[in-house]
Amino acid sequence: MMMNERKQIINKIRKRIKETWPNSISFKIHGEMFQEIMPDLVCCVEGLFIGIEGKMVGKQADPRQAEVLARIREAGGEGWTTDSVEQTMVFIQRALSRHRKSITEPSCSFEKP
Repeated sequence: MMMNERKQIINKIRKRIKETWPNSISFKIHGEMFQEIMPDLVCCVEGLFIGIEGKMVGKQADPRQAEVLARIREAGGEGWTTDSVEQTMVFIQRALSRHRKSITEPSCSFEKP
């Protein structure tokens, strides 16, 4: 995926997220200093933090990008590489399903004082 193609796909993903989840927020990461380690797109959808790295078909994140995506997941968010709008929407739907389930199942109980 050429830089221009990647920019176009990220713009399309961002537009589709906003159309599907109007209360979401997303930011394209600009600037070479941050671009090397930050995902191309960071967003919050229904309270779930998501990092998305656009890649050519069959390509993977470089080691530093993979580490950032892993750290996002370790912190309770979702992070992945993608090569299409459709793939991204499936990933987000699945992530939101897991997220909703995790916030509806109490991990502890509280007793009234």
